[in-house]
Amino acid sequence: MTIRIGAGRFFDSKRMVRKFADKSLKRAENVMRWTQIFLFTDVIISSPVDTGRFRANWYATIDTPSGQTTTSTKRNSLTAMKKEVKNAAPFSNMMLTNNLEYAMQLENGHSGQAPMGMARLAIRRAPMHLRNAVRKVK
Repeated sequence: MTIRIGAGRFFDSKRMVRKFADKSLKRAENVMRWTQIFLFTDVIISSPVDTGRFRANWYATIDTPSGQTTTSTKRNSLTAMKKEVKNAAPFSNMMLTNNLEYAMQLENGHSGQAPMGMARLAIRRAPMHLRNAVRKVK
């Protein structure tokens, strides 16, 4: 018995594998982006609001924490964060920073609106954010 494999089928298979790999990589990139967006949104939305200044001072950056602050209470940190995440290179190390002098006090529960903090709770919910991202990207 002779087994024959046509070269044309091999190249079609190679192209199919490459297409599958490219699609899988793009899907992984999207899962990471959505996980970051869900996680950072959780932190920002969970932030206590008095004047709005604290919530306005969340800054998303790549690789290095932001050193910025603003006196504005109108800055939409949620919109700015989503823009940074979406414009970042694939698999970037995104960071979310709040540099106000009382940020750690709020994270440590010095607000009735967020007695358990914001970042710690969002990080505990990270597996849920990842699952939600996977569902969204399917």
